[in-house]
Amino acid sequence: FKAYLERVFHHDLFHSFDWEDDHKLYKDPEWVLLNPPSFAYGSGGKNMLGDASSGELNTGTAGFLNRYSTSGVEEDKAEIYTYLVLGSDALLVRMKDDTVLRSKVAFMIRLVKRIESSVVEALPKPHVELAARFAFDPVTVAPGSPDTDVAARLERAHVRGRPAVLYVTRADLEEGSKDGVVAERRACRELEAGALADLDARLAALPHALLALDLGTEQAAAFAKTLGVTKAPALVLYPPGPGKPKVLTGRITARKLTKALGGR
Repeated sequence: FKAYLERVFHHDLFHSFDWEDDHKLYKDPEWVLLNPPSFAYGSGGKNMLGDASSGELNTGTAGFLNRYSTSGVEEDKAEIYTYLVLGSDALLVRMKDDTVLRSKVAFMIRLVKRIESSVVEALPKPHVELAARFAFDPVTVAPGSPDTDVAARLERAHVRGRPAVLYVTRADLEEGSKDGVVAERRACRELEAGALADLDARLAALPHALLALDLGTEQAAAFAKTLGVTKAPALVLYPPGPGKPKVLTGRITARKLTKALGGR
């Protein structure tokens, strides 16, 4: 019962924080962009109050902690905040494989930081560190599912008015790979442990669609070449509307990436 009261307290407290942020509870277009394109919220948390099981943690829908989270954007945000400040192990486990959920936690950290920066220091370190890591969805060049084809994913982001980051990378290599390719993979690992694990850079990347293209195929290499990229690692930053993408190559520091993404 004590645990339940703690969740209710933090859940309702967040609604006050949310109102203080922009005086809006039931609309947040930027948060909505983090959800899958086909998802639509329900009719609000008040209409689920009679469903005692709606607040139980489950993995039924990617990006959501429970069915109550799916009832409205205001409840989704409040549930993320609640389980974050309580240092939920279940949330941490879900974040490892759920890129939508990880992005929402990063968004929540940014929101809390904006409202009361001192609160961020009290958030559980494992959750903050995991949220800081860029979670890229792998894409390919070969035509197929719109969920995995790079052109389709970039077009989807464009239609939704969402900026995108395409990470041109090298996957783990097999023994006997050429020295140049090995060096590229080593550089990718350094980038992933540096700028792509920096909290400020990750917060600046919200709400970008994060995609990763492995240069391991001829088709992928040919596509990357059309962007001016001939080797990994590289980050291609697509604007939300018309305009040419910006390509970052060479030594990409956290500060350089943060600035390129519009952060400070």
